[in-house]
Amino acid sequence: MGSDNLDIEDITTSQSAKEVTANTQTNKMDNATQGEYNIAMSDANFDLSADLHADSKSNGLRFHRFKITGTLTADRLITISAAERGMSYSNETTGGFSVRIAPSGALGVLLPNGQARDIGCDGTDAWFSESHAAQPLHNWSYNRRTIANDGSDADHDIVFQAGIAARDSTDAVNIDLPNALTKQIDAVWAAGDDAGGLFDDGASPVTPVANTTWYHCFLIAKTDGTVDCGFDTSITAANIPTGYTLYAYIGSILTNGSANIRAFRQERNLFKFIGALTEDINQVDTSSPLSQDLSSAVTIPPGVVCEVRLGCFLTITTAGAIAFKHPDDTTLTSVSDVSTTSQHADLAMASAGYGVVDGIISDISQTIFWVTDATTTILDATVLQYRNLAMPA
Repeated sequence: MGSDNLDIEDITTSQSAKEVTANTQTNKMDNATQGEYNIAMSDANFDLSADLHADSKSNGLRFHRFKITGTLTADRLITISAAERGMSYSNETTGGFSVRIAPSGALGVLLPNGQARDIGCDGTDAWFSESHAAQPLHNWSYNRRTIANDGSDADHDIVFQAGIAARDSTDAVNIDLPNALTKQIDAVWAAGDDAGGLFDDGASPVTPVANTTWYHCFLIAKTDGTVDCGFDTSITAANIPTGYTLYAYIGSILTNGSANIRAFRQERNLFKFIGALTEDINQVDTSSPLSQDLSSAVTIPPGVVCEVRLGCFLTITTAGAIAFKHPDDTTLTSVSDVSTTSQHADLAMASAGYGVVDGIISDISQTIFWVTDATTTILDATVLQYRNLAMPA
């Protein structure tokens, strides 16, 4: 009987010539920690999981470093054993294609051409070691920008940036996109780069991109490791293309009144529209009661909680003030509470005029909550920027 992962033979009590087994063990450990194995690919998938316990020195699973060579005409798969261990792979193939490295039936990782990475396996799936040091990657990206308006057709195309990596919605596997993909919101989804990105909603014909509508952006993946991207009005990717069962949410985009994508800038979970959005988010015209508990819709993505920065212009006809509050806050029922509740101090406007209010937390229905003690309050608000709290900062 040998060790679980490298099958290094045990020395038995009654064994003669123990030095033979000991020397074999040393050679295997040397290869497993320092040895290099060349995987010469013939433009086809490669099975490195065979003969896990073979004694031959050519058994690739007994090595630590793996150099992948050969000429590829498409992305290929290297199937590795589900043994628990760490390895180092370098994609030195020609043709510019990536190689997916995964145990049988798992998603694994996609190693871009020209890159060398440390890869770990927990006996079920593989991951890039630097992103899995303490726990699985959780809805985050190696790239600080996940999506952007495409320069050639900013009105209809979104670039899903190279280097995106996110945990899928079930928190089971990592989905990574080593090369950028451009997807078109005004065309029905099709696989690949510079192709349609709008998920088929089952209508006949497919519902076209709509005016003034939020669309959520997703990484999607098949269990065989195929990765793509696209858009859906559903925050849970209800219309994900056939064959794709895994998805990760990576942001949202908004169309204008002409069904064109509004220009924006993104920095991690911070989104800023180019061109302000101004709206009368509420108007109160009453003489009593004075302490009004109000809610207002603002221009932020549906289905996620956001932290909003508002540029506010407040018009009041009598003395008074407004204060914003958390959706779950039951302590702030009037503006007078602000003076005695310190956590609300930066969420208030004490007089008429212009001000910037930071840190307003929404609910998942694009709604913020506030109170006023003025008899007449008109609040013109501009969404200066928002943090999408479904994405890490």
